[in-house]
Amino acid sequence: MGAGKPRPAILQETGNWCNGLAVALAITLRRLLYIGLRRCVQCRVMISTVKTPCIGICSTGIGDTVCRGCKRFSHEVIHWNAYTEDERNAVLSRLEQLLASVVGKRFYIRDKALLKSTMQRQNLVIDEAVNALCWVQGLLRAKASRISALQDYGVGAHAAYRNAPLTQLRDDIERDFDVLSEAHYERYIAPGLDVNKLELITGEK
Repeated sequence: MGAGKPRPAILQETGNWCNGLAVALAITLRRLLYIGLRRCVQCRVMISTVKTPCIGICSTGIGDTVCRGCKRFSHEVIHWNAYTEDERNAVLSRLEQLLASVVGKRFYIRDKALLKSTMQRQNLVIDEAVNALCWVQGLLRAKASRISALQDYGVGAHAAYRNAPLTQLRDDIERDFDVLSEAHYERYIAPGLDVNKLELITGEK
């Protein structure tokens, strides 16, 4: 076909159809890319805002079953970001109950509002969703060696512990929190893990 001759109508229609298809595909791909990027950003935001009890002291990486810092179990630390909200809340509830029990053995809250305002003035983190007794351990972790009067923070010590140094009470709370967490693991978690291991090895339930 000569270069100067017009293309047959069928070729022109085919060319127009192909051009239209290419434009439509380009628009669709751009939309899909935009949606994908938005979802990626949303996922990153969701992951970055997952509430975690981590306090920056993790010992599960060196083989501990119970973290010496946050007291979560090693499998909870590993899978935390993949947990559902209900699963995370179940872990947080257990930690709150155990910590409140060991703190409450030694201290009581005289004035919750005073404790809250004083800690906030000193830029100490508090979680208003948990038992205020849990705030006390956060306070002791940060200020035990510098607190001269607990009543200034709205906290009182039970009679048996009033003369004990706050640094010792802080360390005793950490120890008892560890012991209770280990006991919970051995009683409720380890047996289930052993059964799972048996199933993997033998294929029997």
